[in-house]
Amino acid sequence: MGSQLFESYPEVYDALYGTKDYRGESQFFAETFAERGSATGENCLILGCGTGRHAKHLSERGFDVTGIDRSEPMVETARTRSDAEFRVGELPDVELASDAYDLVLLPFNIVNYLEYGDLEPTIATVEDAIAHGGVLVFDTATVPDEGTMYLQSETAGEGDHARLVQMRPAGENRARWNSIVFSEAAPSGFFVDNVTLALYDDEYVGDVLDSHGFEFTYRTDYGEATETQEQISIFVAEYVG
Repeated sequence: MGSQLFESYPEVYDALYGTKDYRGESQFFAETFAERGSATGENCLILGCGTGRHAKHLSERGFDVTGIDRSEPMVETARTRSDAEFRVGELPDVELASDAYDLVLLPFNIVNYLEYGDLEPTIATVEDAIAHGGVLVFDTATVPDEGTMYLQSETAGEGDHARLVQMRPAGENRARWNSIVFSEAAPSGFFVDNVTLALYDDEYVGDVLDSHGFEFTYRTDYGEATETQEQISIFVAEYVG
């Protein structure tokens, strides 16, 4: 993944995504679990938990949340946000108890940040960890053929933060997310953040879910919690074994 934003500047990450509707998305996750899941527990696993905002809202809704992220600074920030359990781990090889989780989330395009080809072993890891009748929810990003560019500016606390982003195709099944981030948190006042994303065809994702015992539905929004500029595919999958 190699993102300075994730690995070194969790406070800047929080500032840039401060307007994201984590509460609304968490409500979607909870309501979807109530509607689709036949598992009776409330153990929730968030793979790619970031700074713990989804975990906070789901804990407030009564879930017993475990959050895992590859970035230690993000995990450290998450621990200040709620009493959920947080630890460092990296997909697809993270160690998890079998049949332990009723709701499993890979939010905010986490799948795209995996190495290309790691989707199938990641879903295999989830299959072992999720309880029968449990619900898996994740989303994947899409990149227009011509790419996209935008400027974002946010003020949080005592600091101003801005980011110039270019997303563009970068060969088969891949895209580049190139950013210049301007922030007072960086010693030089800015840093460069370049990330390669893995892109997955929706049909392929569906085939992977089918092969690991998941029945799924597909949608393109989180309802009112979806930001207008987002281009996402959302998979809601029940584990039927």
